[in-house]
Amino acid sequence: MGLRRLLLPVHLCAMAMHNTQDPHWRDYLFQGHPPAELSTWVQRLRYFRFCKAYGAHSNDGDQLLAALRYVDAADLRRLLAQLGTWAPLSAQLIALPSGLLTVAGQQVSAWHYDLPEPRLMLAIRDLNNPYEVTAATIAAAEAVEQQLALQESRIIDPPQDNRYCVCPQYYPELWEKR
Repeated sequence: MGLRRLLLPVHLCAMAMHNTQDPHWRDYLFQGHPPAELSTWVQRLRYFRFCKAYGAHSNDGDQLLAALRYVDAADLRRLLAQLGTWAPLSAQLIALPSGLLTVAGQQVSAWHYDLPEPRLMLAIRDLNNPYEVTAATIAAAEAVEQQLALQESRIIDPPQDNRYCVCPQYYPELWEKR
């Protein structure tokens, strides 16, 4: 009985991690960007998703994320070339220098990993205010998306599979035409 009492709060916490309708969560999510503004952004962007900062001690900021799948190191090299950028190859690992690439003339943070499936992650933040998504961030993402359109079959959506990622899976109401 005592163990069951200990496990119950953990179970409830796990359920709360996906509850997108919790009023406290929605206050945090829409802090700085009300639903109408996010709805305008999702109508403008096809591949990048607004991802809310985890906050607290994470020292992260809000950002726009996109994810593209690849098969192996050679395919990742092809993908980077098709995006109009490159990174040096060392053994079987592609090193992304300082994590920054230029795609469509825009500075993009990039990293890759193999689990749960090989993916190249692209993040765009405002260069003058890395903790906020601004009109400049949206404009940069629109420019990069012109390159991503050629890679549509590689897009992984959502790029971050949790309620911090504003995507149709978690917030379908923002995709409704107004």
